Amino acid sequence: MFDADGVAETRIQFRALSMVSIAPFKSSCGAFHVYITLDGKQPVTKMRIYRSEAGGGSFRAPLAANVRLTFVPVRGTSSRRLELKGSVRFPGKPIPWTFPNGKALNTMGSAVVDTDGDLRPDTRLPGTSNFMAGVPPERLRSINAKECYCTCHEDSGEQHCTMVSSDHGFCDLDVNCF
Repeated sequence: MFDADGVAETRIQFRALSMVSIAPFKSSCGAFHVYITLDGKQPVTKMRIYRSEAGGGSFRAPLAANVRLTFVPVRGTSSRRLELKGSVRFPGKPIPWTFPNGKALNTMGSAVVDTDGDLRPDTRLPGTSNFMAGVPPERLRSINAKECYCTCHEDSGEQHCTMVSSDHGFCDLDVNCF
């Protein structure tokens, strides 16, 4: 619930993470597919949500995770699987958010993910909504149904960008974002 100043707070925690490299990682030890999963008990952090208007505002979410990187040899290059474990913390910089037309809707189906790091999906997570992180409410009002919106931030000298489609679909990689 938002308070009288339009601020809400909640606890957040990674429940699942399942990422895989899009191309093998090549090293002097051979080529490897890289998998990133959660490792053990996950820290709880706080997310602060600021509502500046009925359908949007900004939020800060300094996420933290204990992760495992698993390097699986590409066939024929090595027989040994390697693992690295560590903790990461993502900065809690303000990120805009909005709901199209100011209303929350549940629009996408569920997904099955690997929650225990054994590289096999084991838990069904609920579907996503039309919540659009990274898109300020005023920007969504000014784009039409066929456009994508890019939002970027810089951290540690690197730029990270996301693309959001104003019609709740996926952006093609060759779409020109503005």
